[in-house]
Amino acid sequence: MKTQYGDWPRKEKADNGFWYAFYRDAHGQPHRVSLKTKNENQANSRYQDLMEQVDRGVLHYSPRPKALPFSEMVDRYLNEGAGRLRPKSRERHEGCFKLHLVPYFKSQSIKAIGVKDVAAYIRFREKKGAAANTIYKELAAFSAVFTFLVRDEVLVQNPVLAVQKPKLQVIRPNYTPTLEEVNLIFEQLHKWARRFFLALCTTGCRLGEIQKANIGDVNFDRGTLRVIRMGGKP
Repeated sequence: MKTQYGDWPRKEKADNGFWYAFYRDAHGQPHRVSLKTKNENQANSRYQDLMEQVDRGVLHYSPRPKALPFSEMVDRYLNEGAGRLRPKSRERHEGCFKLHLVPYFKSQSIKAIGVKDVAAYIRFREKKGAAANTIYKELAAFSAVFTFLVRDEVLVQNPVLAVQKPKLQVIRPNYTPTLEEVNLIFEQLHKWARRFFLALCTTGCRLGEIQKANIGDVNFDRGTLRVIRMGGKP
């Protein structure tokens, strides 16, 4: 068997009469795949189909190698595929790429990044002490690049979608301001905003519920405020 890169990919007929395809993956490992036929015409057709699949990245290899460094694909995504992102979302994505994803994957070919590579990145960030919520945001940016390239027909799959994500931790605020702190805020507010501020502080209502309330919803004798909860329930 020849081992020079220039001899890959190729097809050969084995001693058993069957045709085989030979190619190297993105990591340089050789592969031998049976075309499951002794007929040369069928072998040619199946070989061409196989090469089309690997060229599109199904097997993380291209018989016509093109440089697809991860860092360049990130730039392409930001320039061509992130136009609809909100400013805050784009800023968050750019931070994830600059601080973590690009330094980790560097110029590795994006076609060579698979599920195991994404899982390894998650373990790396966990060992660095990154919170699950932080890793989740980084994976969202990571996934956006693959989704863009799949839509652009550069890749055929998004490995980030197949990886088990870290379990998100919902941490609710447990700090209650003191009466003195509430009064300090109250004194700085415009007089027309003070009633809304007090309503938010003392009722536990959502902002939207306070905004939709009307003067007729207030009962001063009973000291109550009638609001419409989510779903239309009073």
